[in-house]
Amino acid sequence: MENRDLVKQRFGAYAQNYVDSTDHARSESLGRLLAVAQPRAGWRALDAATDGGHTALAVAPHVREVVVTELTAEMLSAAEGMIRTRGVANVGFGEADVTTLPFDAGAFDLVTCRATPLSREIMK
Repeated sequence: MENRDLVKQRFGAYAQNYVDSTDHARSESLGRLLAVAQPRAGWRALDAATDGGHTALAVAPHVREVVVTELTAEMLSAAEGMIRTRGVANVGFGEADVTTLPFDAGAFDLVTCRATPLSREIMK
């Protein structure tokens, strides 16, 4: 089994747990992220490997658009459900691998990836 398939299998089974996690939803890191990034109304943001979607939800009120990606379809669906339930309309969703994102350089004014562990190979 490939690493990506293993990740999909393991995280897919727990997708709703990430959405429901108070540690992810109410972490002080969200406030810190907003304070440091200072997102602006005209910006287009990318939340790569969104997990439960909490970062995208925090950024969305401050920017024109947020694009959310996630490798795991179940995780993406759970995050979309949570965000849509809250009436947020400026967020788009797409399945994508954080190591091979399908976007041109400069496509975003802000890129977030809050709680996804990346292997050393990916970061080279």
